[in-house]
Amino acid sequence: MLILVSYVPLLRGLAGQLLAPDAVAPILDTSAGHVDAIVWAVDDAGRFSPIFAMAGAEEIFEHLVEWSEGSPATWFRLLYDEHDDEYAMALVPDVQRSLDRFRLAHSLAPGTEAAHEEVRVFFQPLLFRGPKSDVSRRALPLLGGNVTVGFVDVELLSGGLENLDSRATSEIGPLRCERDVDLLTRT
Repeated sequence: MLILVSYVPLLRGLAGQLLAPDAVAPILDTSAGHVDAIVWAVDDAGRFSPIFAMAGAEEIFEHLVEWSEGSPATWFRLLYDEHDDEYAMALVPDVQRSLDRFRLAHSLAPGTEAAHEEVRVFFQPLLFRGPKSDVSRRALPLLGGNVTVGFVDVELLSGGLENLDSRATSEIGPLRCERDVDLLTRT
């Protein structure tokens, strides 16, 4: 069996590198993917976009762009779910693209054996789970299709949203956005 680690925030490594199964748990034991809050932006056309407020947002944004070869929209999608008074959002990698990239890198590495047929893929999404706000109650039903996702360091929110400079946020997208009705039960 082949163990493939897809996207994990701030994890850097060589594409095609093989890992032992016991090496996966420590890699995934990180809080780097935790989104502390969602700030909702709305454009002039009334479209809502989530902004992930998290520690180290700029570093995570830069790593995400690097990991996706400069094209996050082709490597990631935004999933969301809602139920009663809570919701979840997750930025997840395209697992098939990760597997294809691994197989290509692995095939080009000198002295490597053929790719295994059985593959287990691990990844850690950027994930938010929390209570609904009045704004999220309006925004969530309008999500779908394509959406831009922003990133801001959670420390910058201490001064209040009215003092937040829009240049303090970084954006990716538009990303494919869809509802995953099992996301809340899996997180």
